[in-house]
Amino acid sequence: MTITLHQHEILTKCYEMNPIPDDNQKEIIKKSIGFRYRSNEVDVWFAKCRAMGPGALWAEISLEKKKSEEQKRKKERKEEMAKKKKITHYQHKKLTKFYETNPIPDYDQREIIAESVAMTNVAVDCWFFRCRTVGPDALWTEVGEKAELNEVYEKKENEELKKIIAQQAAELAESKNLIADKDAEIQNLIKNSAKDRTDEIQKLDSWITNLTTMSHNQSDPVRLFTIEKVLTRVSLQLKTFEEAELKKENERLKEQKKELEAMLQTKKKLEEQVQELRLLLKEMNDKIETMTQRNEEQSAELREQVENGKKENEEMNKIIAQQSLELKESKNLLADIQNLTSIQNSVKDAVNAQQEQITKLLNAFEENCSTGLTCWSVEDIPESSSLHPPINVPEDSD
Repeated sequence: MTITLHQHEILTKCYEMNPIPDDNQKEIIKKSIGFRYRSNEVDVWFAKCRAMGPGALWAEISLEKKKSEEQKRKKERKEEMAKKKKITHYQHKKLTKFYETNPIPDYDQREIIAESVAMTNVAVDCWFFRCRTVGPDALWTEVGEKAELNEVYEKKENEELKKIIAQQAAELAESKNLIADKDAEIQNLIKNSAKDRTDEIQKLDSWITNLTTMSHNQSDPVRLFTIEKVLTRVSLQLKTFEEAELKKENERLKEQKKELEAMLQTKKKLEEQVQELRLLLKEMNDKIETMTQRNEEQSAELREQVENGKKENEEMNKIIAQQSLELKESKNLLADIQNLTSIQNSVKDAVNAQQEQITKLLNAFEENCSTGLTCWSVEDIPESSSLHPPINVPEDSD
């Protein structure tokens, strides 16, 4: 049911007068509370009110409204979370301060917070919901912009902050001087106005005294009467003049007071902004110091690694030189082994050739013996003859 509290109160009064209204009365009630002509909510309200009473019915309506509003808020939160918008560190800081004072703000409070941090009501509601779930720090890692900035960017930002602080300090000093000038001007105006009034009053008093003395000197009653009239008129004019001047002066003083209050508020805001900027500058300086320390540590580690690399390179060069010498020696040894192998092969070939020649001679000798030919002895073989050519053996062979 879409019935407001005001409509419920009107319907309750009608119910107390007549709990079972007819159709004409229902139509009049509908028009009085702004319902449509064919709406049946009034009929439903009266039926439920007769069953449970006005108080219980309003509790049920309120519960339904809360449920519908909660469902709507959940839907809006889901849509807002699906956008995955990022927030700045300043916005997160301001929202965290509000969260510490009131973790569950209502709609109006969320509107004020949203205006102060330049966000929508739905975004603020989503932030508070997530903050109640995971906490401010975890939420910052989730929705915050990149916190770590480059060192150059931070230096530029610090310079800009310093310029802003200096500018605001100059504006603050200028506003102080302006306030002092205005105050002095007001004091001068008050003094001058009081002096002018006293001069005019003295002139009028002297004129009145002159008139009175003249009236005493001249005993004409008609003249006295006219003088009294003039005196009363002058006193009235003086009174009205003083009242008008006082009103003008009061209005001017009120306006100047308002201006001073506005200037003081501006001064207070500027001081707060300067304080916030100083804190922000301090945070940025701390970040820069930590980053410089980290860079120095990293550079020291790199220098150590470079020195260790140089030492390792020197050791590797020594090992490579030693291995090259060993490789050269192994190459020489391999060449000697190859020479020995070739000599061994040549000796083997010569031995095989001698064995073949000896075999041939033995075969020829056996044939000669079998045929009855004269056998030669070894002594008959001339010394100059040789069965095989001489073998040249190198001197360094074993």
